[in-house]
Amino acid sequence: MRQHIYNEVKAIIPLDKHEEQDQHAVLAWINSGVDLCRVEKPATPPKHLVAYFVLVDGDYLLLVNHKKPNYGYQQVVKLNCGTSL
Repeated sequence: MRQHIYNEVKAIIPLDKHEEQDQHAVLAWINSGVDLCRVEKPATPPKHLVAYFVLVDGDYLLLVNHKKPNYGYQQVVKLNCGTSL
């Protein structure tokens, strides 16, 4: 799984120097051998992977904000015609 995640990050083409530096930092973190996923709440290890996703229905996005104690909220947003995903 670690190699798969590494390959996914490596396949991203950075658009500027900042993104390139971030990519190198993430790849070094992946290669460091530390746990990549949370093993204990609330944040152990302090740096860990999380999963985000976007639901798209035609011209609409479902945005979700995951925060406690209200367990997040959902908001439907209409996309502008020029928006690309």
